[in-house]
Amino acid sequence: MFENYIKKIKLKNKRIEVIQFDWGIEDRPFFEKINALPVDLAIFWSDRFSPLESLFVEGAVCRLFEEANSISPNYNVKATRALVTEAQRVLWSLDYFSNCFELLNDSFRLQQIRFLFEKYLNFQEVITGARVLPQFFTLGGTRRKLSLGDLNKLRQLVVDTEKVMDGVFDSYQYDERMIEWLSSSMIFPLDWVNELKLGGFHLDSHGLKCDLRLKEEPFSNLTFNQLEKESFCKNGSAWSRMQAVLFGLKNSLFLINQVLKEVESGKELDSFGGLTIEQTGEWRCVVEAPSGDLQASLIDGKLGLSSASIRLTPKIEELLRDTEINEWELFLATLGFNFSQACFYEKN
Repeated sequence: MFENYIKKIKLKNKRIEVIQFDWGIEDRPFFEKINALPVDLAIFWSDRFSPLESLFVEGAVCRLFEEANSISPNYNVKATRALVTEAQRVLWSLDYFSNCFELLNDSFRLQQIRFLFEKYLNFQEVITGARVLPQFFTLGGTRRKLSLGDLNKLRQLVVDTEKVMDGVFDSYQYDERMIEWLSSSMIFPLDWVNELKLGGFHLDSHGLKCDLRLKEEPFSNLTFNQLEKESFCKNGSAWSRMQAVLFGLKNSLFLINQVLKEVESGKELDSFGGLTIEQTGEWRCVVEAPSGDLQASLIDGKLGLSSASIRLTPKIEELLRDTEINEWELFLATLGFNFSQACFYEKN
């Protein structure tokens, strides 16, 4: 899965002694190009930073430009954005589990997850017109309204997901040897979580709670504790990370159901076009993306983005040292590590 990125690897007793990656394999002039665009196009193309987290990137970029221009989206815009981004969080989580189950050679669960994944891709295409790069946000609004049919499709998709995910993981409780192995291997150090400001499920997997979504509308009025946190290993193991992502997926389904009760279908959305950022100033925000905290900055009209994978890049080769050769890809998969984002490390 990740072997094409290896530049050099040296083994000792079936454990990695040295590993080096070719970080420039997907080198792209992203920031150079996007900072030359007007605001509306910068938002439009920002999702190329991370296709499966594109709406979170667009949301962060929109927030920076909206704050810089004193624009406050109305409640229905926030609810509409929340629905599509939480649906994409589920999509990212399904891709995460697809990678994990593929590396675990678990074809039965893999097929169930991929079936759901395809459903969410289809939904994203219906809502935005694109399967991979949705390009849905605009300054102060969204590119289209949600119809009653859109909301009903999402509601049914949540029901289908809950049924499948319960079946996929309930049976794991009977595989004690698998759980024991995943719970005691591929440990990620807690001090790195704090040092690299990873946030999201990285913190969750160490038994800490960090949910930036609850601080803003439309989630700020919800009783989030209705969904009880499941007990799982909190030592930073592969199993704890998988359980944390599963918990995050269930949270998304819970939040979608709550917001579906409040969003108004077909309501006109505000939109602000044709703006440029010429004034000097500095704005920063952090969005809880599926793979960890997405940090965004706008400094004197220049956009900057940093993801968990970017901040992990300088540590990955050290992290994999002394890992068994048959575990290193699964280690990266359970970290949600993204090589396409890692290529931005030197540039950003």
